[in-house]
Amino acid sequence: MMPRWLPNALSIIRIIAIPGWLVLAFFARGHALAHQPDERVWVIALLVAVGLTDVVDGFLARRFHLATNLGATLDAAADKLATFAVVTFLAFWAAPLFTPLPRWFWAVLVARDALLGVGFIIVRLKHGAVEVAHRWHGRLSTLLLFVTVV
Repeated sequence: MMPRWLPNALSIIRIIAIPGWLVLAFFARGHALAHQPDERVWVIALLVAVGLTDVVDGFLARRFHLATNLGATLDAAADKLATFAVVTFLAFWAAPLFTPLPRWFWAVLVARDALLGVGFIIVRLKHGAVEVAHRWHGRLSTLLLFVTVV
């Protein structure tokens, strides 16, 4: 039997891992700027682990019927936090460690999430509770962004 708390725990681990990823990324960037040995493998490995836990927590929640509104909200928060942290790092501080993302790409993602946030607030104020639901197009969008970044 699958523990009911496991998918939510994986989302919380992802949320906690993002500051760790940033520390590793800035550490590796410092090494690259000082022309020291390449440290990017650990940055990439943690990013892949974050992505895999996203896939696993969603799979477990759906497969074992453990999906909850709290879990969907934690998952969405972890996705947004990871997206914002990783894309911001890669748009502003990636070089010379990684190829920088265009800053317009960063601006588009921030604008999209700001619009989603405003929409969430409007619906919440108008109708009370908001049910968070993951749809195929949202999962595909997150996957494509993850693949692009990695």
